[in-house]
Amino acid sequence: MLANATLRKSFDNSAITQVGASVSKQIKQNKNDDSSYRADDYATNGYVSYDTKYNAGTVSVSRSSQHSSNYSLSSQAAWPGRKKISMPEKGTQTAGLVVNTNFSGKGRMMAQINGQSYPLTGKSNFISLPPYAEYKVELMNDKNSEDSVDIVTDRRSKVVLYPGNVSVINPEVKQLVTVFGRVKDRRGGYYANADIHNHIGKTRTDELGEFAMDVDKRYPVITLVDKFGGICEVDLDLNEAKGAVWVGEIPCEIQQQTASVDWRCLRMFY
Repeated sequence: MLANATLRKSFDNSAITQVGASVSKQIKQNKNDDSSYRADDYATNGYVSYDTKYNAGTVSVSRSSQHSSNYSLSSQAAWPGRKKISMPEKGTQTAGLVVNTNFSGKGRMMAQINGQSYPLTGKSNFISLPPYAEYKVELMNDKNSEDSVDIVTDRRSKVVLYPGNVSVINPEVKQLVTVFGRVKDRRGGYYANADIHNHIGKTRTDELGEFAMDVDKRYPVITLVDKFGGICEVDLDLNEAKGAVWVGEIPCEIQQQTASVDWRCLRMFY
C-alpha cells in the first residue's frame, strides 16, 4: 500500500509563483502483512516555479525509494518584441509538452492530447499540462485549415509528466501543396508526356503539357526529364501557397539549370 502527502502553495506579485513538495511511502496493509519495508523506503519530489520579465521556468528535484536522485530545470527565455515559442494555451501547470513542427513560413496543424485538441503553428509550440499524468498524443491535420501536412514520424506518442518535466516531440512534418501547371519549352510549345519528379513523388505531363503533383513547401523544386533525357529544374515560390494552386505556364529550358518561378494564384482549389 502506498501513502502519499502533497503540499502546494502559490504566490502573487512575486518572482516565485509556486512551490510544492510530495512524499510517498510504502506501508503495510494490515498487521498480517509479512512484507518488510525499510524506514527510509520513501520517495520525495519538490519543485519551485518562477516567472520574471526575461525568464520563466521550474526547478525540480526528486528522490526515488531506491535512493536515486534526479534534478531538472525547464526554462523559457523571452525578449521584448520577439516570440520564440508559440503558446497555444496559457496555463499555470508545472509541466508541459513541446512540439517542434518546424514549419517554413505559415502553417497550422493539430495535436490531440487525451482527446483534447490543441492548434500548432510556427516552428515550436509549448502546451501546459498538469503533472502526475500520462498523455496520449496524436498529431494530425487541422480540418478547419487549408494547410495540408504529411506527418512522417512521431504521429503518435505517449508521455508521462511530473512537476518540472517538459517532454519534447520532434516529428518530421511535410507541408504539402498540390500544384497544377503547364510546362512550356523555349520555342513556345509544351512538354507533352514528359516525366516530372521531386523528392516525394513523380508524375507525367499530359498531351497539353499539363501536370498535377504534391510538393513539399520546404523543398519546392520539380525536375522535368524530356523524351531525349534532357533535364530542367524549376524552383517554385510556394511560401504563401496553401491547399492547391494553379501556377500557370512554367518556362523550362533544357540546360540542367535551376530557374526561379514566382507562383501566381490564377486559380485556387480547396
